[in-house]
Amino acid sequence: MTRLAPFLRHQLPALLWAGALFISSSIPSDRVPEIVGRFWDKLLHAAAFGLLALLLLRAFRHQAVLPFLRRHAAAAAVIATALYGVSDEFHQLFVAGRHSSVGDVAADAVGAVLVVAAAEVFRRSAGRVASPSGNR
Repeated sequence: MTRLAPFLRHQLPALLWAGALFISSSIPSDRVPEIVGRFWDKLLHAAAFGLLALLLLRAFRHQAVLPFLRRHAAAAAVIATALYGVSDEFHQLFVAGRHSSVGDVAADAVGAVLVVAAAEVFRRSAGRVASPSGNR
């Protein structure tokens, strides 16, 4: 169980959220509630994929197999999330009543960039506050 615990804590949440996004994209359009306005649709995309990026950032940072991935976790999380957004839109081409949108892919990528950037700023500022050097 000790070898499985890090996976369950760090990688599994990202995989589960990616699965939840896939399942939600598999719902035919006649069963999806209508979202009023494009702004709210894009905001939901940015939030959903921003969360995926945050979970991937955490998963990549805490994996022990690929040091390169750990060192470049922020960039990898944004790229992986953007690619997942592209695959999500492609997948929707095969779902009844759903369609693909470049705007949705853009919202997914923007959400990933914003959330990962905010997480990096928070992580770095928290590191400065915790450092005993006193230089700010």
